[in-house]
Amino acid sequence: MEEFLDHAEMLTANLLAFEARRCFALTLDGLFERQLKIWVMAHLAKAELARVARAEFVPLLYEAGFRHGLDLQTGAVGTTIEELHLLGSVVPHGDGSSLTKLRNRAPHLWRYANSFAATLSEEHAILSETIEVSDGDFARYMRAVTRFWGLADREPGAVVDVPY
Repeated sequence: MEEFLDHAEMLTANLLAFEARRCFALTLDGLFERQLKIWVMAHLAKAELARVARAEFVPLLYEAGFRHGLDLQTGAVGTTIEELHLLGSVVPHGDGSSLTKLRNRAPHLWRYANSFAATLSEEHAILSETIEVSDGDFARYMRAVTRFWGLADREPGAVVDVPY
């Protein structure tokens, strides 16, 4: 019985950690998207503001990178932020085209303990609830966002590569 309770506690702690990381990723994505739009709009003529307000995220990300000469290839900044944005869309909605894109792009986010859990999850269409964002995944998202803003910052001493 003691062993069962220990395993149940570990499973609950792991599930709670995955949920927390999904929420942190959702928050990081929302904050980045909002700041990106504000930053892009601050550097545009009034005639372009309405277009940017309606722009889809990924094209806006790369347009901003191109316009400001940001290297979004090194360190996979662009593709990592795209993955973060898909995750940020999947977490609150749970299904749809973003989930399909995320599964194709980042299958590592689904680490099933066994095939039974995978089958059960897919049968009940709860794939978003089985996303396992690791500490490494979240650190990768943080590095990409920090690198983006570090590249965008033209002041001396801007942080581009973080130590984590």
